[in-house]
Amino acid sequence: MKGRHIISDILNTIKRKEKETATPLNKKVKTEHKAKKVPSLSTIASEIAKTMSLTHHKSLAYKYLIHDDFRMIIGLCVEPDRFTSAEFYVYYFYQALYVPTHFINFALGDRIDEWEKKDLSLALPVIKNCYEQLPCDSIATILDKVNKHELLYFGSMINKFEFFALSYLVMEKYDEARDYLDQIVALESGDNWDWMIPIIERAKTLIQRKL
Repeated sequence: MKGRHIISDILNTIKRKEKETATPLNKKVKTEHKAKKVPSLSTIASEIAKTMSLTHHKSLAYKYLIHDDFRMIIGLCVEPDRFTSAEFYVYYFYQALYVPTHFINFALGDRIDEWEKKDLSLALPVIKNCYEQLPCDSIATILDKVNKHELLYFGSMINKFEFFALSYLVMEKYDEARDYLDQIVALESGDNWDWMIPIIERAKTLIQRKL
């Protein structure tokens, strides 16, 4: 009987030691897991917004350019890498809110660069430097830069025409606006123009108002 008690004591001691060593091990695993946590796209955009005194919303950092009651966004958009969740892209873009659309449009803008999420502190100065070199004082300045090809418009021809037409209307430059509206309507006779119908109809409506 005595021998059985000794064996039982030994087994209990082993189990107790296993429990004692298991707790620090679990804590270590949790600590390592926490250390590997990377910021979300919204968090990255928030840090960008703070660094450049911009407004933050989800994956965007932006500000408005305002002319009378019309607004254009100059923004920075954080996008995920297609192949790995550890990396992200940042795009700068301009988007006229007086041009009808249902999505963020990068036609007037470009990608700045790509980074690993863990390197956000290295990315921020680069993003800030790029942003500070962008023209962002007025809608008129943006139009001038696009006309001089200092800002490139990557969208379709008809979208570019509508951007110019409506922007010139905002600036009350009706002759310039009418020229682009006429170019939009002229595309009606071309091939594969079904998707252009809403833009063409908008141009016709504006022309009928005797611009």
